[in-house]
Parts: sequence; structure tokens; C-alpha cells
Amino acid sequence: MSENENEIKEAAEVSEAVEKVEEAVAEKTEAVAEKVEEVAKEVPEVKPVIAPAPTPAPAPAPVAPVIAAAPIAEAAPVVAPVIDKKAEKQAEKEAKNEAKKQAKADEKEAKKQAKIAEKKAKLQARIDACPREYKPVSTSKYFWLLVFGGIPVLGIIISLLFSIIPKNKNIKCLQRALLALHIVGVILILIALLVAVFIAGADIGEISDIFMDFFDAIASAFSF
Repeated sequence: MSENENEIKEAAEVSEAVEKVEEAVAEKTEAVAEKVEEVAKEVPEVKPVIAPAPTPAPAPAPVAPVIAAAPIAEAAPVVAPVIDKKAEKQAEKEAKNEAKKQAKADEKEAKKQAKIAEKKAKLQARIDACPREYKPVSTSKYFWLLVFGGIPVLGIIISLLFSIIPKNKNIKCLQRALLALHIVGVILILIALLVAVFIAGADIGEISDIFMDFFDAIASAFSF
């Protein structure tokens, strides 16, 4: 009987403890509910959030059609050229012959130029060895001497002066030849005048007038 009484007491104690816990839980629940109501009153009303207008999605870009790549042809195998030894030797031989010919031509041209240079040097040495009065005269000097010596009347005076004044014998000889030519020309003109006067019966006054007009025209041409 004692064991049953103990169990009953323990069950009674447990039930009392459970009741106390339930009362404490109920009190705590009421306190929490009151706190929630107070907090709900303090929180301001929140306006409903308007959902943003839906943004239209951009239209997808057109996709270019993919062109199928052309099939790549297989490369033909590279065949090494066949070198003909005979042709190679023939080409080497021809190249050597051509080089020999070119060398001979160059040597010949060099000898020719050397001979020309030697000839010019000898000629210049002879010219330098000549005395001043016998030195050669250039072609341009001869040309201008002939031009000035060929002027009517004035050419006779120029030829006379240059046949006496210069020291170079070549210039003197040329001018003396021109002076002789002028003298021969004057003699022929005089003979023509004599023939015209005594044989053809021309008037001396007319002939003299012709000559005077001729000399006046020459003088006016050279007057400045």
C-alpha cells in the first residue's frame, strides 16, 4: 500500500507542476499578444507598393544564316624536282665560258682606254714642250678669227693687225692667208671695174656711187 501511495503522490505532484507550467505559458502568451498589439498600433500604415510597368523585351536580332564552308581540296603532294646532272654541268660550263668572254672584253676595253689615255698624255706632253709661238690653237679661236676676218673692209684691218701683233705663229699664218685673200679680192674688184669702164663703157660716177652706198650700209650696220 505504501508504494501505491507514493506513486499517487508523485502523480499529483507532476500534475501540479504541469498545471503551474501551463499557467505560466498562458501568462507569457497573453503578454506576448499584448506586446504584438501595441507594436502593431505604433507601426504606420504602409501604402501598397505599385508594381512597375513591365518593360517590353527587345526583339531578338535576326540571325544571319550560316553558310556552309566549301570543302577544302587536299593539297597535292609536293614532288621534288629532278635535277639533271648533265644539264647542271652544261649550265656551269656555259657560265664559265660567259665569264671568260666578259673578262676578255673588259680587259680589251681597259687596254683600249689605256692606249687612248697614253696617246692623249703624249700629245699633251708634246704641246707643253712646244714653244709659246708654236703652240696649237683651238678650233673655237680659228672660228672667231675667220668670222672677224671675213667682214668686208673691217676684216682687212683685223687681218693686218693679227698678222703682225700676235706671237703665235699659227695665228699669224692664218691672218696672213686671210689678208692675202682680201688683197686678191680687191685686185679682182679693180679688174672688174676697169673692164666695166673701158670695155663696157660704164659711168665711173655711177660705179663710185654704188661703192659708196655699199660702204655706208656696212658702216651703219657696225655703228652703235
